[in-house]
Amino acid sequence: MKHRRKKEKTGKNNTNRIKYHKQKQDGYNAGPSMKTKLILGFLIPVFCIIVLGLLSYKKASEKIIENFESATIATINTTGEYYNLILKNIEDKSLQLLNDTILKRYYSGYYSSDTAQENEMLKTLRSNIAALSTSDRMIKNIAIFTSYGKEILSQGAFQTKGGLTPYEAYIASKEAEEVLQAKNNPVWAGYHPFLDESLSVRAEEYGLSLIRQYYSSNVQPMGFIVIDVRKDIILEVIKELNLPEGSNFAFITPDGREISLTDAEEPVFTNQAFYQDTLGLVERNGYQYVKVDGKDFLYIYSRAGDTKLYSCALIPAEYLTRQTEVIKIFSIILVSISAIIAVATGIILAGYISKTIHKIMAALAKAASGDLTIHMEIGRRDEFGRLSESVNHMLSNMKKLIQKATEVNQLVLSSSAQVAESSGILLDTSKNIGTAIHEVQKGTIEQAEDTEQCLRLSNDLFKRMDQVLASTYEMDSSMSSAKQIITEGVVFIKELKEKSLITSDRNQITIQNIHTLEEESRSVSTIIAVINDIAEQTNLLALNASIEAARAGKAGRGFAVVADEIKKLAEGSREASGKIEEILCRIQEKTQITAEAVKETGQHILSQNTALDNTVNAFYNINHQVEQLIKGLKQVGMEIGEMEQSKNITLNAIMNISAISEQTAAACEEVESTSENQLESVTSLYQAALQMQEQVGQLEEAISSFRV
Repeated sequence: MKHRRKKEKTGKNNTNRIKYHKQKQDGYNAGPSMKTKLILGFLIPVFCIIVLGLLSYKKASEKIIENFESATIATINTTGEYYNLILKNIEDKSLQLLNDTILKRYYSGYYSSDTAQENEMLKTLRSNIAALSTSDRMIKNIAIFTSYGKEILSQGAFQTKGGLTPYEAYIASKEAEEVLQAKNNPVWAGYHPFLDESLSVRAEEYGLSLIRQYYSSNVQPMGFIVIDVRKDIILEVIKELNLPEGSNFAFITPDGREISLTDAEEPVFTNQAFYQDTLGLVERNGYQYVKVDGKDFLYIYSRAGDTKLYSCALIPAEYLTRQTEVIKIFSIILVSISAIIAVATGIILAGYISKTIHKIMAALAKAASGDLTIHMEIGRRDEFGRLSESVNHMLSNMKKLIQKATEVNQLVLSSSAQVAESSGILLDTSKNIGTAIHEVQKGTIEQAEDTEQCLRLSNDLFKRMDQVLASTYEMDSSMSSAKQIITEGVVFIKELKEKSLITSDRNQITIQNIHTLEEESRSVSTIIAVINDIAEQTNLLALNASIEAARAGKAGRGFAVVADEIKKLAEGSREASGKIEEILCRIQEKTQITAEAVKETGQHILSQNTALDNTVNAFYNINHQVEQLIKGLKQVGMEIGEMEQSKNITLNAIMNISAISEQTAAACEEVESTSENQLESVTSLYQAALQMQEQVGQLEEAISSFRV
């Protein structure tokens, strides 16, 4: 009953221990799972992909805008340079006219002495000027008028008022002031209202005009040269620009005329502050972003040479951003696909790894709770597969160890039960022997007292001869009973010795099994050390992986989380092996205590065997003495009839009886002392057997926590 209550208590403790382990495991799972961490780890590169997409889109947009800006600026600058070539060509034509020898002779009065020749030369010059204007596609009209001679026009005729010559009428107008101030330099103008009115020309028929003073042979100003540039030449260049929709381009003259394809009544550039700022700049080319009517535009300007004519353009900023929309959409699609692939890959890998880790954790949890019947099958060939094989190997060896320990424990338990039973029987027998010896001693003492009384009352002895004879018969019967008891005691002692020998043999077998159990425990300790080494190596690999991930920077963060989780798994394996090692240490301690108890029991058994040998010898002596006593009693019975004849013989016989009684009493005392020693040895043996049973029960409790 006591042992059963202990087993029930042990079962409760095991249940509590398993519940505590489950609570601990549930508390551990309360944190983020490895699957969640791996998915979060994969979301980091997804975030990096998104950032990369945004940066790529931004950089590409900036580069496209920059390239478009550069291309547009280059186009506008090239257009400005082209206009500058046109202007240079017109200036060269004006210089050609200014330095024409025939023209100078005519206007210098070289032919004034011969009117016919002068008129002929005038006709020739007009024909040449008309041919020049016609042959050059850039020139619309050429007009030369001076203070001497007739005006020369490529087309049309002057119509002045008040009888003034064209020269006199023009020099009196405001238009001539700027030309006169420029002296030998040409002046570019978008409009010349005086000449338009005088020649009946509309401003829409030309684009701009070069006006410069005409000098005589002695380098004196004497007139003006006016060359009108075709408007369509300027417009052709604008048409070929192929600017984006909503753009504005204009070739602007110093007097504010804007030549463009729109022909808007209101100026687009000249009334803007940014254009006025451009007029004060030293740089020939430039650009900036401006706002016009609440919209953003790219404003580009290019000055034609050293003149004050500008090629200006306004490009809608929204057109630039529209060019990047395709890249934006493509980037969004590509980033979305990459993110979906990365997240899906992360979820699949995280689920796969998490599933494997959960299998291993569940198996180790069962093993830690004492269930060694599990066998992991994860179907992998990587580190997890090798880890599962190592765990299976460890569990197999532990299972063999526990089975061996269970067998040894059962054997020890059986032997201890037999020892306890034999010790109980031996204890009872020893007590009975002690009681019998005490009774024999008591009878011997009474016999001695009676013998002394016989000596003192020798006279009465003869009177009560009949009574003595009867007492002699009774004593003979008692001696026969004592002899039978002694014989039975010898048999009991022999049986006790045989059982002691069996107990000693079982004790030696138990010691050998315990030594075998210790060696098996050391083997398991070696296996646990190997597992700890594997855990340390895994921990080192995780540390190296963390270092490499740190070197890789952001790209290696996911791998760092995976390495950290592997490191935690290695630490968990090491912790589990540590717990198993603690259990083995407790088993080894219990085994050592049991071995010491069994050795002590063996020593008690050896002492018991020695005491039994002494007891057997004592019983043989007692038996011999009792036989002698029986013989004496018989002799007494034979001689009682002769007592009356020989008193001295009777007294001597009584003295002999007294001496024998004293010897018997001494022998009984010795036997009683030996019996007491035997009783003590048997009691110690019984206590050792109970202690061994208790130790075996503790060992059984420790082993029962495992399922094999």
